[in-house]
Amino acid sequence: MGLDDELKFRKNKKPGTQIVQEAMGLRWKRDEYVLEFTMEELEFCNAYKAAHGLAGGELIVGFNTGCSNLFRNKKMTIEQHVALIERLSQMQGMKLVLVGGPEDTERNAELVRCVGSKVVSTPTTDGVRRGLCYESICDVIITGDSFGMHAAIALKKHVIAWFGLTCSEEIDLYDRGVKLLPEGLACAPCWKKECPYNLECIDMIDLDRIVGEVQRKCQTSS
Repeated sequence: MGLDDELKFRKNKKPGTQIVQEAMGLRWKRDEYVLEFTMEELEFCNAYKAAHGLAGGELIVGFNTGCSNLFRNKKMTIEQHVALIERLSQMQGMKLVLVGGPEDTERNAELVRCVGSKVVSTPTTDGVRRGLCYESICDVIITGDSFGMHAAIALKKHVIAWFGLTCSEEIDLYDRGVKLLPEGLACAPCWKKECPYNLECIDMIDLDRIVGEVQRKCQTSS
């Protein structure tokens, strides 16, 4: 598929897990990701929630705010994240959390400067395992197609994932969540590191749909 964009971008309907297993001659059974925490990590997660006011039974909505520097256009704009946080922070029964890696440190700090105490901003430089712990405290993860999305899938979270430059068909959410696609955008997916146009796929992220999906999850979880 790496040699044929039409096959990879348009014709393929198999998730990446199936493609890899079939390439290895294994029988695909839609096995889920396997991720287990140590007892120390579980205790850490519970203590962190208690210390930051996240243990009250509210729906915890996490924003995986960034992505690797290799494909920088897998993330929303600061303005889009601020708009979502402002809207969701007005709703009852939920708490909002920022998660991310070292490359997202400044980005998350800027979001906190914009929205203040409306979010809990988790550390971004504590390493991969602690990063997984911070994601695990969330019930919902809003994310682009990134490592953070895969972590959320492995943690069996409700994932609201948006896609632009990458192929949504290759991702299996295991029936927990929704994919948001730039419908009718001829250039997506493209897998380009730099956009030759005007990042329409980012502009087309449906913030209303995201808010609606979070609301529905909050109502069904209460």
